Order: sequence, then C-alpha cells, then structure tokens
Amino acid sequence: MDNTIDYIELGKTIKTIRSEKNLTQEKLAELTNMSTTHISNIENGKTKVSLSAIFSISNVLAYTIEELLAGDIHKDEKEVLTNMEKLICTCNSYERTIIIDTVTALRHSMLKNRKSH
Repeated sequence: MDNTIDYIELGKTIKTIRSEKNLTQEKLAELTNMSTTHISNIENGKTKVSLSAIFSISNVLAYTIEELLAGDIHKDEKEVLTNMEKLICTCNSYERTIIIDTVTALRHSMLKNRKSH
C-alpha cells in the first residue's frame, strides 16, 4: 500500500468540491485563513499541504480529510449509488419507504452532530 499523498489529485479534489459548493478561491481562502495564492497552489498541486491546512479546508467544505485524500470523489459516489440501487431494487414498496426514512433520519442526525462539534 502506498501511503504517500498525491498532492495533484488532492488539489483537483479540493477544486472540484469548492466549485460544486459555488465557492471562489478567495472565499475559501478567507474561510480557512489562508491566502488565495496558497489555495491556488494547493489546487494546482504546486505545494505540499500541511495537516492543519487540510483540516481547515475539510471543515469548510464539509468533507472528511479521508474523503479529500481519497481522490476521485465522483467514482466513490457512483459506487455508493449503484450499491444502494441494487439493494433497493430487491425491496418491495414498504421496505423502500422504511429504508428511505431511515437514511433520511440518519443523515439529519449526522448533520446535526457535525454542526455541534
């Protein structure tokens, strides 16, 4: 297992998430107390990122550090959706309703707990 960080891939991931959240580099820099130049260098893979910087960025973007370091976030999302679709297709209407209600309640609880920490 390779434990090195791919800073280019990390930068691409951060840029993708930032863009999806309609944040400019300037706004992300402001929210993380970093310079816009530093954010740009991170997104372009031109600098190694400190743990404290990754932590700040992950908090602002509402992603875990692990998710940021994992790389291709869309691949993971597609895999999760495919697995959920396979699971749900084996259920009847009543079971699907229970699954959706449970996942919705779990997600609300997770968001509430994330905000309180």
